[in-house]
Amino acid sequence: MFQETGKYFKTMEAPPPALYRVYNAGNMLTGFIPFFEKQEKGDALIEFESGIMKDIVDKLDKFFSEDTTKKYKELGMIHKMGIILYGKPGVGKTALAKLAMLKAVAKYGAICLDFTRFGVDIIKFVCDLLRQYTKAPLICFVDECEGMLKAEGMLTFLDGGDSIEDCIFIGATNNHKKIPNRIINRKSRIKFAWDIHSLPDEVYKQYIKEKIPSIESKPHVEFAFRAAEARLTIDQLKNALINYYIDGMSIEEAIEEVQSSVETTPPKEGEETW
Repeated sequence: MFQETGKYFKTMEAPPPALYRVYNAGNMLTGFIPFFEKQEKGDALIEFESGIMKDIVDKLDKFFSEDTTKKYKELGMIHKMGIILYGKPGVGKTALAKLAMLKAVAKYGAICLDFTRFGVDIIKFVCDLLRQYTKAPLICFVDECEGMLKAEGMLTFLDGGDSIEDCIFIGATNNHKKIPNRIINRKSRIKFAWDIHSLPDEVYKQYIKEKIPSIESKPHVEFAFRAAEARLTIDQLKNALINYYIDGMSIEEAIEEVQSSVETTPPKEGEETW
């Protein structure tokens, strides 16, 4: 079953291409019953066109290309790939993954599933279930993935008898050193591991201009420069823009205020920082 526009629909078919959050509609008596809640492009998901975002999309384009798909079949290998995005909280790992998945939905008709908080057994169960009804590309995403990657079942899911055809696994983590070497250092399991250490400078300019299209050139350049210099997260930048545009603070005051009000309570597991 999947959810769309606030309503639930039972189906014996796969949900249409989209980005979904996976939930359990079952209980102790019924066992796990998956349903899918459609995720739209959120407030912070600005479609950045450069830097790491371009790198990720380029790799997805190559993976889904007819030439690559054909060559995997010629070699008799399962067409699958693993990606890890790692870096400190707030640099946009989750948002980058979601943007990449949304692009895969639009370009390749992919069904993208956020399995955060679920283990590999559930991922495998849902993917096997979907494969009964669709050949659409699948992308499985897990935030804070370092814990679940330690499960024995991940080895055969990423590279073994439990691997899914035409499937990409994307994991995000604040600490890639907690991921077992036999996972992250094996190209057949994780082909690409990107260090998202900070936001590209162009991100600040693009975000500010999209949020405040009327901003003049001088404050735009100054705001972007100061935000990049302070290495603000997107959440901090959003609140700095509120301080500046709505509350009337100067650029310097707006940035200093968000820097001085950093939350001391860490985000909950799976909570988006972008």
